[in-house]
This record gives sequence, C-alpha cells and structure tokens, in this order.
Amino acid sequence: MIHAVDWFPTLLTLAGGNPDAGMDGVNQWPTVSSGAPSARSEFVYNIDEIAKNAAIRVGQYKLIEGSPGIFNGWTPLPPLADSALSNGPFPEHQLFDLQVDPTEHHDIASDHPDVVSKMLGRLSFHKATSVPANNPPADPASDPNNFGGNWSPGWC
Repeated sequence: MIHAVDWFPTLLTLAGGNPDAGMDGVNQWPTVSSGAPSARSEFVYNIDEIAKNAAIRVGQYKLIEGSPGIFNGWTPLPPLADSALSNGPFPEHQLFDLQVDPTEHHDIASDHPDVVSKMLGRLSFHKATSVPANNPPADPASDPNNFGGNWSPGWC
C-alpha cells in the first residue's frame, strides 16, 4: 500500500534527508526496492465536507461514504435491481474487500457492519484533523477570454 504522498519522503530519504515527523507521507523505499511490507496500513482517499463524501482504506478494506460521483454501471447499486434505474442514489456507505475484489464490484457493507463501524471511526479521526476546504467563487477576471484566450497571471 503506497500513496502519492509517500514519494516525497521516500526520495528525500534516498537523497540523505530526514522527513519531518508531522509529514503525511512515509518512506517506502524498502517496499519499492525489496518488496518489504508497506510502511502504512491506511490512507485517506478524500474528505469533501462540501459534497459530503469521503473514502478511506484500512488494510484490505476500502470504505466510501456518500456518492463517489455519477453512477456509471461499474458496481450494481444494492437498492436498485432494475438496470433502467442505473442513475439512482448510491448507498450511504459502500465497503469493498480489495484482496478478493480489487475492482470494487461487490459492496459488502451490509454483510460487515462491524468493519464499516470501525472504518467510520478512523474516518472521523481524520475528519477531525482535516483542513477546511477553500473553494472561492469563480473570478470573472480569471477568464482566459480577457487575455486573448491565454491563461495569465494578470487576474491575481
């Protein structure tokens, strides 16, 4: 299990530096170079308090809270048996066992409420320390049409 945030501390360590203790990533060189077990057992995919969705992986399990996006037929929605209703709502929580279902086709949340509960606890821990989103409204001055069709620093 390696996350994108692990690359910086891994490369920093290889270059002779020491990653800061509070850094999100971890040194994964032993895993990359010799197949040692991963230095991490969990990571957060996303926490979006505006759209009210999130996802976390802990060990072999991945939990998705809320909607992961527009339904595209990838995994059947448990409450919808009729394929004509394929654009319906997602369940509140989806759980996948990535060891046996790496392509996330079989939601097992209803079969493992104990795992869902444990993972929601980990997700709550991370939500409590997350930085609030900063999504300012679009600034019309940033429109490339104002700069001959080019992106420009003129608006900032």
